[in-house]
Amino acid sequence: MMTVLKRVNCNNSSFSLIVSPLTTLWKRGYCSSNKNGQSNANQHKSIEGPLDSYHRMVKENKIREDPHQLVTLKLLQNLHTELQTYTPQTTEHPSHHKPSVFSKLFGFNKEKDTHNEHNASKGNHPLGIYMFGDVGCGKSFLMDTFYNTCTMTNRRRRVHFHHFMMDVHSRIHRWRMTKSKDDHDPLPKIARDLVKDAWLLCFDEFQVTDVADAMILERLFSHMIDAQGAVLVATSNRAPDELYKGGLQRDRFLPFIQLLKNRCTIHNLSSGIDYRLTGVKSTQVYYDSNSPSSKQSLEKLFHQLSHNEAVHPDFVVGLGRRFNIQRSARGVAYFHFSDLCETALGAADYIALSRKYHTIIVEGIPKMTEAQKNQARRFITLVDVLYEHKVKFICSAAGSPQELFSLSDEDFHHSPVRGSSETDDGLGLTKESIRLF
Repeated sequence: MMTVLKRVNCNNSSFSLIVSPLTTLWKRGYCSSNKNGQSNANQHKSIEGPLDSYHRMVKENKIREDPHQLVTLKLLQNLHTELQTYTPQTTEHPSHHKPSVFSKLFGFNKEKDTHNEHNASKGNHPLGIYMFGDVGCGKSFLMDTFYNTCTMTNRRRRVHFHHFMMDVHSRIHRWRMTKSKDDHDPLPKIARDLVKDAWLLCFDEFQVTDVADAMILERLFSHMIDAQGAVLVATSNRAPDELYKGGLQRDRFLPFIQLLKNRCTIHNLSSGIDYRLTGVKSTQVYYDSNSPSSKQSLEKLFHQLSHNEAVHPDFVVGLGRRFNIQRSARGVAYFHFSDLCETALGAADYIALSRKYHTIIVEGIPKMTEAQKNQARRFITLVDVLYEHKVKFICSAAGSPQELFSLSDEDFHHSPVRGSSETDDGLGLTKESIRLF
């Protein structure tokens, strides 16, 4: 191959080197030193940001403009712009980097350059964004709009926070099975592997209810953000200071709250509008379980409100005990009446549910008499807790609300009063509460 010798000045030294073929390849996009997971061909293209995407959807009448959401979108747009020129640097010791042939040829001090790049990245590390607010105000939608426009990198991940922590615990379990005698801490390697796959992490429904999660979050995320250069965007129903409130050993969790505040812009997105039920406000939410179509209707609402996300099992912890949930997706949980009211559950369990889900769907509520007084008590407690926590309630039942409880005067006279030990929640059933329901 015929080449052209060109003279370049590098580090005040003059070198003769063969550059024409390399330059040609570079221009054609076959060579790249891009460490950010970017495609060379698209590196200089104009990338649509979340604000552009939002305005386009408004123009196409897919959504309506919301001033509260626009404030949030401007924050997301600023981060989107920063990420276009951001390359995460690790705190790996410079001696771990072997000098390349080209660095030797040009006389670069590879160790010095790596150190300087790391110092620059520490100062230029973009702050993430932690969005919190009322359920249904559009947090997940805005994060998804941001995520879908972050085409500047392939190393990005959008995941429900609960699923992310399940992945982390699975990795910890594998480490325990294979670790060496001298290996005492899995978190640095796990953090490194996670960020190697995705340095832009978008977490939906960020919440902490499990003590095992609470005890490792500060160290895990310190490694991911400070040591590996990860950038965090998250949605939550709770402000950072409300996370894991009342949890076991919460004092050990507090450093993580401070980490969130230091590494993220904390933004409250409470518009007072519940977009979850936009388009379904006139939809029936109380169904006759005797109708053959009632189950199909509940299933349709379940998938509609969860935006057709994959259905998965989950759990909540109330007063230290675990309650398993068979079907959940994106803040919506689906139950049969027996799951909630024919097992030994009480107010603490229902409160845990209401803190985790914005909508509860219950099928198969029966008509109850004195023989089902315990179930009736639990059901009244459930409805009361859901109402108190502003959780949407959709159900199918064997009769109208007024027909669900039928206590004769004789039954009521012999029924236990408040403080009965027959139910674990200790709530009694009064005739007034039946009539109020």
